[in-house]
Amino acid sequence: MEMYYTATTAMIVVCMLIMLVSINFNIGLKAKQKQTSAILFGLIILGVLCEWCGVMLNGQEVSQIPLHKLVKVIELSFSPFIGLACGKSFGDSKWEKPFFYCLCLNVVFEVISAFTGWVFYVDANNIYHHGRFYVIYLISYVLGFVYFMARGMAISKNFQGNYGLSILGVVVFAAACIVMQTIDSSVRIDWLAIAMSAIMLYKFHGDMLLQIDGLTELLNRFSYEYTLQNISRKAVVLFFDVDKFKQINDTYGHAFGDFCLQTVAKCMHKVYGNYGMCFRYGGDEFCVVLYRSPEQAEKLNKDFYTALEQKRKKEKNLPTVSYGYALYDPQTDKIADTMKKADDMMYQYKQANRK
Repeated sequence: MEMYYTATTAMIVVCMLIMLVSINFNIGLKAKQKQTSAILFGLIILGVLCEWCGVMLNGQEVSQIPLHKLVKVIELSFSPFIGLACGKSFGDSKWEKPFFYCLCLNVVFEVISAFTGWVFYVDANNIYHHGRFYVIYLISYVLGFVYFMARGMAISKNFQGNYGLSILGVVVFAAACIVMQTIDSSVRIDWLAIAMSAIMLYKFHGDMLLQIDGLTELLNRFSYEYTLQNISRKAVVLFFDVDKFKQINDTYGHAFGDFCLQTVAKCMHKVYGNYGMCFRYGGDEFCVVLYRSPEQAEKLNKDFYTALEQKRKKEKNLPTVSYGYALYDPQTDKIADTMKKADDMMYQYKQANRK
């Protein structure tokens, strides 16, 4: 059994090292994302090695008790930070610091426990045991994964992806394996489950990046083409085009042009995001597909223009936006005809804006 456990530990370490190399060469990740992902996989390596050392030291010579306590302090102190690192890999949050400070309190308890036995203790025979307040460690561990799940759900919604259920599945999978090991300590699969969860998280994150426009964080052209060719229920298709965008770039520079696109995208996501999907499929071209409450399209359009006017009070050079829309019914309409209707309406609107 020990040979099998040692082999599993070695496999986890090697997998995490491979992931570290992959992160280093991933040009799709920003520097901060690379750093956070590296910390995540590094914590897994540290945790699994400390657990392995603790298992190997259990019941050995009493002279090794201080070393046994040290590796358990490190493992129990830093393991809860894995959930926090998973959540942070999606980006910063206002809740990050409170969670971080809570987990730091656990570190203090683990260090004190090495001398008092509150959370864990190693007896005179060099055998590891849970202490009376082991629940402190469990709460810290749960808090880390709660933060991860909450951040994953929020980012999935913000990026308009359907990854919330997948992220919930990852959390449930890891939790189930940890519960199994808590019930039967001979089943040492907790770090294997955590390592697999981290790899799945990395994969989900990569999937999201492939579907997102890097500048505006709306869905990109690939997502736009796939979605419009696979609409299976009634929806309103809206097209948007920034007026005189070339002139904006030529007059104020491309940096200001990017700012304009980002501002339009934020207003679009704020107004339409809860009712459908928002895309940037070209330079200054946007699309929205309204699945929920399509009858509110006109009201939402007014809300969108109101949001832009609010932004224009702060930045008077923010350009106007033309739009057009059409209702699509898969039972009676062809998507190409609906797109043409929406595009024709947008062109008429743009002509009126020019005048």
